Order: sequence, then structure tokens, then C-alpha cells
Amino acid sequence: FEFRGSIKDSDVTRLRAAFVEDPHIHETEAEALLRLNRSCPIQGPSWNGFLVDAIADYLLNHSGPEGYITAEKSRWLIGRLASDGWIANRTEFDLLVAILGRARWFPLSLATFALEQVAGAVIHGFGPLRLGQGPLQAPGAVPGTIGESEVALLRVILGAFGGDSALPLTRPEIEILIGVNKAVAGRAGSSAWADLFAKAVANVVLAEHGYAVPPRSVALRPGAAM
Repeated sequence: FEFRGSIKDSDVTRLRAAFVEDPHIHETEAEALLRLNRSCPIQGPSWNGFLVDAIADYLLNHSGPEGYITAEKSRWLIGRLASDGWIANRTEFDLLVAILGRARWFPLSLATFALEQVAGAVIHGFGPLRLGQGPLQAPGAVPGTIGESEVALLRVILGAFGGDSALPLTRPEIEILIGVNKAVAGRAGSSAWADLFAKAVANVVLAEHGYAVPPRSVALRPGAAM
């Protein structure tokens, strides 16, 4: 694969068959798959889903405790995905978001890492969300703009960290959102972003003044009354 710089759907079919024969994914295999993703910019449509499932399976099912992303696992994942603090391509970003959605628990540092990837796209206009492909592609590499797809990603990441509990937004999370809001201030803004930011600030203020707050899935739900 690496020699020709591409991964075909037929290659993915063979890889899937190999993992069916030996479903236990080891760290060396997970690292090899991530290296393939970096070294093969031409990728068949089936590669994204295969990589996401394989790495998520390794982290959540084959390295204990099952279903949890420990601080050690988080450091391993960030170390494999980040180049100077930024994720290299859209497939790896999709992998990160999928893991957050599937994990029973993960540390705040992994949540803020994911939020910073979206914030980087909005504030600086670069990163996989602005240059990659996919249904959540941002509207253009223009710093200081935010699209509904990026708002949706922020909501997904914030919701994943809170889970079903009534955990209020944390200081590190709201500080990232404040940075995004400063970057988009004065432009023709997204109504979806205005809705999310207002609800996020209200959530923090209420919690810090001792009020009980609803689960994030309720507190940050689009279209719901504040």
C-alpha cells in the first residue's frame, strides 16, 4: 500500500478478512494502520469506516479497561493523531469523534483536544475540517467563519463528554468556545452557533451559582428553549 501511496477497496476487503481470522488487534497493528492512513493519501471509500472501527475496537475492547479511554490511552491516541497539536486529515478526525461517541468515559483532555481541532478550523481557517472531504465539510477556508457542520461537531463533542449525566460544561471547554465566539464576532454569524454559545454560557453560569443543570443533551439541544 505504502509503495503505491493508495488504499483500494479491494485492499480493505483483504484487511477485513485478516482481522476476521484474528480479531484481537494489537498495538503494533493499530499503529501500522495509522501509518498506512498517513502514507496513502489516495483512499477507497471503504477505508475510512474500516480504520475507525479497527482503532476504536483496539482502544475500547482490546486494551483494558473495556469501554473506557484512560489517561494513558488518551495520550497514546493524541500522540498518534497530532502533528504539532493538529490532526493531519479528516479520516483521523472522524476516528477521534467516533471514539468519543462510543466510549463510556474519557478524560477532559481528550474532549478539549477534539474541541481545539474544530476551533482551529474556525479561528485560523486550516485543518482537516477545512481542507478535507466529507458530509460535514466546512463552507470554506475563511478564518473567522463558522458553519452549521462545525457547530454540529462542537455539540457532538460536548455531549459525548457529559454523557447522560448532568455534568455542567467545564472551564476549559467554555474557554475554547469563548475563543471561537471572539473569532466570529462582527461577521454575519450562524444562528446555530449563537444558539449553542448562549446555552453553553448559561449552563456554566447556572452551575457556578449552585443551580442544578440538565444533561448536556438537553441543555445544548438545538431549537429547545433556553
